[in-house]
Amino acid sequence: MNGSVFALGDFINALVSFLLLAVVVYFLVIVPVNALTAEGSKLIHKVFADHARGLEDALSSLDDSEKKTLRNLLRKVSHAAENRSTVSSKVDQEEQANGKRS
Repeated sequence: MNGSVFALGDFINALVSFLLLAVVVYFLVIVPVNALTAEGSKLIHKVFADHARGLEDALSSLDDSEKKTLRNLLRKVSHAAENRSTVSSKVDQEEQANGKRS
């Protein structure tokens, strides 16, 4: 169109450069990160499995009144966390509203 020239050599050069860069990024970034993630995930599962086993042993040694107290404490902590997240979201909303007004 209007005397433009499609340089096939330039296109092939750009394509080869892109593919080489993609291969380098894949093997130097993606593969090591995936390996570390898989290794870390195995370690985390092992730690949680050991921790859960220890937790089950600790819970089994509690009597009923201690279990009830622990249950109530966990309920209160959960409720407090929900309240904190509700309060923080309200504060964020107020800050956004004040920011829009300014």
